[in-house]
Amino acid sequence: MIRADKEQIAIGSDLQNYRIEGVLGQGGFGITYRAVDTDDRKAVAIKEYFPRSMAVRDPNGMVRPKSDSEEDKRMFAWGLERFRKEILTLAKFTHENIVPILYFFETLGTVYMVMPFVEGDSLKAHVKKERGMTEERLLNIVVPLLSGLEIMHKVGFLHRDIKPDNIFIQHHNGQPLLLDFGATRQAMGGAASMTVVMTPEYAPMEQSNADSSKQGPWTDIFSMGAVMYWAVTDLKPLSAATRATAILSQEPDPMPPVAQVAKGQYSERVLRAIDHAIKISANDRPQSIAEWREEMVGAPSAAPPLRGLRGRVTQIAGRRTVIPAFDRSALRSGNAAYPSRTGESQVANESALRDNPPAAVPDDVPPPPAREPAPDNTVSNDSQSFPSMSPAMSVRGAPLQRPPIGARAAGGDSVMIPRASPTRIVMGRPISGVAAEPPPPSTNERFVDNGNGTITDRKYKLIGLKNVKCFGRKPWSEALSAVRDLTTGACGLTDGSHNGDWRLPTRDELPILAEWKESDEFPGVPPFDDFWSRDVYADNTADAWFISIDSGRVDHGAKWVENRFWPVRTARR
Repeated sequence: MIRADKEQIAIGSDLQNYRIEGVLGQGGFGITYRAVDTDDRKAVAIKEYFPRSMAVRDPNGMVRPKSDSEEDKRMFAWGLERFRKEILTLAKFTHENIVPILYFFETLGTVYMVMPFVEGDSLKAHVKKERGMTEERLLNIVVPLLSGLEIMHKVGFLHRDIKPDNIFIQHHNGQPLLLDFGATRQAMGGAASMTVVMTPEYAPMEQSNADSSKQGPWTDIFSMGAVMYWAVTDLKPLSAATRATAILSQEPDPMPPVAQVAKGQYSERVLRAIDHAIKISANDRPQSIAEWREEMVGAPSAAPPLRGLRGRVTQIAGRRTVIPAFDRSALRSGNAAYPSRTGESQVANESALRDNPPAAVPDDVPPPPAREPAPDNTVSNDSQSFPSMSPAMSVRGAPLQRPPIGARAAGGDSVMIPRASPTRIVMGRPISGVAAEPPPPSTNERFVDNGNGTITDRKYKLIGLKNVKCFGRKPWSEALSAVRDLTTGACGLTDGSHNGDWRLPTRDELPILAEWKESDEFPGVPPFDDFWSRDVYADNTADAWFISIDSGRVDHGAKWVENRFWPVRTARR
């Protein structure tokens, strides 16, 4: 039963299959609850669309516009649709430092999104608890977050509310999470937002204008730079408006440069990067995460040694300095896992991985525990990647429809499988009723175009459908059915195949798809997409395995998310 406690759902109320246990926070557009799944008793965080300025809650829990005016109804409905679209878009982000969306549903006149509940502290509380922030620890927090932001920026999204309270340090592994996407808007090239969401001390000037066309990666870079300024100096940054007013009056910037305040206590390189990020004019800042990261830590293979560097905050008299171990792989992980269409951000050691591939993960080996990002620079977001958290919830409520750009599955632990040749291939059953495969040519070519809508990979004795985009995106169960029903005459096939001859690849075969995509033998393979496996995740059968086609990273996510799929069958020997 749902009960209301003023604006909030009362503690103890049952919301679908969740029981509300407390309120984690409330902002201008939503309320976040702590809840427990009544099926498996796992803790989750549930965010509810509740725009305080235009909504009220009835005693039975229903949310509705404050008045019956057409304008209030229109604005409430507009905001609700934006919230729904943001859920669908955020669901495709897969990175271990961005909180995943496990599930969403609609009830009580509004929309709810379900996320893992993770024990930890805000960055503000973490710095206070640790009694300071060394440069080593600061970079261990910031660099992984930049990798997650870079992925968001590449699909046209900004966070727009980065601040110490929205950076969360997990207790179980010390890794940072970027929280609270309530301010997220499709800002780059998008329309004006309903209102301006910002924290003045950490927001740049362009964010005070509701016109989002002036915002871009440099907007989030300013906010992250301001967070670093605070962490290094223990001083709250001045608002951009205050600083701009002084500068326009031809007065000095009232916020002293961090290179001056913390000189000799942090490396000059990092201090210069912070000052560059918090310039008032957007044109004076780094224009991309890649640019700023290189300025701060250098190329991944040439990261400067950071041992022995000490921060101003850690030197407070009478306080014991805490210097955590520094894992340089956090610096190397800065490259985005998804290379840009211009090829400007490739993994430095990608060719080495292909030449000396690691073994594929056997079916009976569970995903590894959370750890620092690996030096191969694959992004542990693929649904990212929240080991030791709640796995993806069972499917309940409305299906999550896949947005048109990029691809992503929600929830789940990550398995690090870079683009590589697997050591074990699970072959499918013999194909019946299929025309005999033509003999391979007497050359050493790996791929053979059979001229019947299929291509044979002689290396793995596997045949793939040539028309990769034939089916589009579907939930996992529909993908299984579509592949099972694939016959000659469909998708350009003239090979005589019958129902049941084609299948989805096994989990161990998924990395082969990434090799196929790189080979250019299959025309028109969509970039930045995920492709389903036929295998489910043993620990949570609501999930199935998939591969991020550009990074070669295998992960598992909720079956109700729409991914692409690539039918295969085993070649006769």
